[in-house]
Amino acid sequence: MFVTGNLFKNKDFKKRFDKLFWNMHIKPDEFVKKWEFIINEFNLEVKRWFNDMFELHDKWIPTYFNDTRMNFFFNTYSQSGNLLLNFMMDYDTTIQKQRNTQMELDHETKNVVNKFISPRSIEKHAAKVHTSTLFYEVQKEIYKGSWYCHYKHVGSKNEWELYKVEQLDKNNDLKKELEVEIKFLENDVKCTCEHFKHFTTLCRNAFNILMKLGVKEIPDDYIENCWRKDVIPRHCQFAYNFEACLEYVRKKIENGFFFLKKTESMLKEYGYDLTNELQNNMRNIEEVGKLMGVSIPENIEINIQNV
Repeated sequence: MFVTGNLFKNKDFKKRFDKLFWNMHIKPDEFVKKWEFIINEFNLEVKRWFNDMFELHDKWIPTYFNDTRMNFFFNTYSQSGNLLLNFMMDYDTTIQKQRNTQMELDHETKNVVNKFISPRSIEKHAAKVHTSTLFYEVQKEIYKGSWYCHYKHVGSKNEWELYKVEQLDKNNDLKKELEVEIKFLENDVKCTCEHFKHFTTLCRNAFNILMKLGVKEIPDDYIENCWRKDVIPRHCQFAYNFEACLEYVRKKIENGFFFLKKTESMLKEYGYDLTNELQNNMRNIEEVGKLMGVSIPENIEINIQNV
């Protein structure tokens, strides 16, 4: 039996199925349990499509790729059937597009006025070091870490302080419980949600502990270079601008050569010769002189009076 269209019109099923599928924080064993629960609740045990998809779950469910770094950059512009020439042309186009996008985002980041939603020093530090786009993502985690997380110290192990953090929903009901470990002197922090591993920013649980311990700045080890405001050094920015100037000059020179070649071509087309033109002008002057009874003297003396 195959899946009917009516099933996917069921909003409750679709919401729960999507939430299970797109949850990158869920562990594989927890995924299997929740999958079986949904299948049983909606009587899908005999549905062939779900059975077939579950057999391949380790090939398509995001939680099974937590340890895999995929290069989406090449997948964006390149296809397996591309020739080398197509690859290089697409690569150049994509790089130039990224440069243009980078310049636009840099301009936006430098001129944006960030809105703060808490008096936390760590939030102001996030605005100082992060691009404007990422700042608002980090700001959400700081906010939720302040208001929707509660922690309890549970012990120490090998210089690590261990905490249990309860995540609450908007109704203050327990949503989930996670473990956070921190080396205070080194500002080294780990959370079982592995948010930093997936999104390269700290999670609300880590921010909750850091703020409770009085940490006012995000540790450098948890600020990825790709999300820093100062990610592009000044000499590289100069290189971009210098390259743009060279391109401008090159086009100007090319246009100048094109104009010169076009002019020469037109002159040849109309049989125009500058030397002959000057000689013709001299003949015309001599003819006019004959008609007027005057001639052009060979030598002309100019007397300058002393003042």
